[in-house]
Amino acid sequence: MPMIARWKGTVPAGVVSDHVSANWDFLPTFCELAGVPAPATIDGISMAPTLLGKGTQPQHDHIY
Repeated sequence: MPMIARWKGTVPAGVVSDHVSANWDFLPTFCELAGVPAPATIDGISMAPTLLGKGTQPQHDHIY
């Protein structure tokens, strides 16, 4: 899904990514950014590495 993110001073401006994500990735992303653990029973993968431009971004094996 297309997404625009803005968090002044945290998310770098002008960056374009081809990372494939889905709506179920939002919960683990917000949990990671808030510093709390995501529920263990969800399929989502945090997009924080892509948003913050730090670390290696895990990928989904497939999106259905």
